[in-house]
Amino acid sequence: MSPDGDCDATNDPQTGTLLVNAGKSRVAGIDYDGRIGLGNFAFTFGGNFLDTKTRELAVSAAIAPYLADREIPFNLVAKTTFTAGMRYVLPIESVTTVTLSGDYYHSSPLSFGSARLPSYDIVNFRADFGNIYGKPIDLSLYMTNAFDERYQQLGAVTGAALGFDSAIFGAPRQYGLSLRYRFGG
Repeated sequence: MSPDGDCDATNDPQTGTLLVNAGKSRVAGIDYDGRIGLGNFAFTFGGNFLDTKTRELAVSAAIAPYLADREIPFNLVAKTTFTAGMRYVLPIESVTTVTLSGDYYHSSPLSFGSARLPSYDIVNFRADFGNIYGKPIDLSLYMTNAFDERYQQLGAVTGAALGFDSAIFGAPRQYGLSLRYRFGG
């Protein structure tokens, strides 16, 4: 039996997801994170390493044509991610509290069906000015995706029947400011 019931894989729907209990897999890896603080400076880091393995794959003959590999796919799972950040508080509290921060994120390639989304790296910066002149006013300046990296963040099922895959791109460089006034005590 095939998805549309006629046992002919050449005319079956191509733009959907078929979930099948098709075997056994093993997922092993390491997740880590940490923070090191030295006075007004803090460094943070984190990430993961994943090792996915198919231990057994048993599918019916009707489903076999839909498998590109003899592996159970782990769609949109990065084998490796890494993030690092730093934060520094400038000691000029008589005027304002100034906090400067930046972070970096890396993702290894992602698989999505028969497509492979490339790895990408993102850098963000931020400056926060708190209690400006002793008042309950905060100002923040920020920039995300500082180097305007063009990256595919997510796969989308839309055009496999027409011979193409599609992806959703991550946000371009953005910058702005926010102003906050705190009411009350």
